[in-house]
Amino acid sequence: MNSRILRFFQTSTKKPPSICIMRHAESTWNAGRRRVQGASTDPGIVLSPYGIQSIHALLKNVPKPDVLICSPLLRCKQTAEIWFGSDFENISISKKLVPDLKEINAGIFEHRYLDELTHDALWKSWLKNPAAFPGFPQGETSLAFQERVLNAFSNICIEFADTSKNVCVITHGIVMRALLIYLKKKDLSQLWEHDVKNLERLLLTPEHISTLKNLSTMMTNTCKLA
Repeated sequence: MNSRILRFFQTSTKKPPSICIMRHAESTWNAGRRRVQGASTDPGIVLSPYGIQSIHALLKNVPKPDVLICSPLLRCKQTAEIWFGSDFENISISKKLVPDLKEINAGIFEHRYLDELTHDALWKSWLKNPAAFPGFPQGETSLAFQERVLNAFSNICIEFADTSKNVCVITHGIVMRALLIYLKKKDLSQLWEHDVKNLERLLLTPEHISTLKNLSTMMTNTCKLA
């Protein structure tokens, strides 16, 4: 099972919230001759047959959460729908779509095949050092992306830190990477350190929830950790 969960020891008699973050299942653009998906809303970016099978195989025994929070991009919504066996609108628990959980906006690179970008200087600079990357034309910079992602997770932790809710957040691999390097006190140059697989899950520790809860919504400086 492609799942690495960060475990923690409960130190309080009060049951803490459980906030689990999960990458969506494999999409058609993740498979075969892969393409840059980014924040594109292209209706052709759907789950692959293997992705659908993986949800049935890997999540069938995973308890359903009390709260479902989801990137609005179709591959994340479909992951939730297959898991719950229902259209997203009819999933019978508390749920919401959070735009700030979308994948990075890759601008002019979206829809392009990865093998076409092998010799593109700007794309190569993105892969070499995201911290120094000047940004995607017609898209986002790395820093702006991480700021919105951390703001989204901060708001989630603020909302649920004082509850005992089981919360599942379905988002994207690069979103989870951006969160992980922040929690490890590393900068954006380490963005590729952790290879997040489809349906991989991350369970936030109480310390992580506290850290994210206390983040300011103005995080320009806090994103630049040494």
